[in-house]
Amino acid sequence: MGISVSKEAFVFLCSALTGAGICLLYDIFRLLHRAGRPGGFLLQVQDVLFWVLAASVMFFVIFYVNNGSVRLYELIGAALGALLYSLTLSKWVFLIFNQIIAFFSAFFKKILKILLTPLLFMYNIMYRCIKPILRLFKRLARLLGRRFCRSAVRCGALLKKK
Repeated sequence: MGISVSKEAFVFLCSALTGAGICLLYDIFRLLHRAGRPGGFLLQVQDVLFWVLAASVMFFVIFYVNNGSVRLYELIGAALGALLYSLTLSKWVFLIFNQIIAFFSAFFKKILKILLTPLLFMYNIMYRCIKPILRLFKRLARLLGRRFCRSAVRCGALLKKK
């Protein structure tokens, strides 16, 4: 028994939406790359994670929608969905997500500044109180160091004479 045309159209549409969803996932990974600037190894781990997620999503859709039967039109639908998303929505989605990340980043920076201001204030007060004591210890260390060096030189001279 063959597959009906409406079922094939539904499978094609699901494949196209899956291709667009994978491109959306790619845009999210691009934002993570841009925001985090990961180094070599971490970048490779993120790339492998993306491909594993993309393959898993595609496998799930093929298995769920078409009972695991892979057809050429499914792959063409996924490619067309990815292409249409990339040409139409990708730029706008990327800009919107970028603005959302910038907003939350600024928000958390302000919250962090509010939370750390009392700690910075206490640090400055403590540093002003401890600074004279630190200077005294530095002078004492220099004075003791000079005396120790002089006595070491004397001891060295006495040892060489014998």
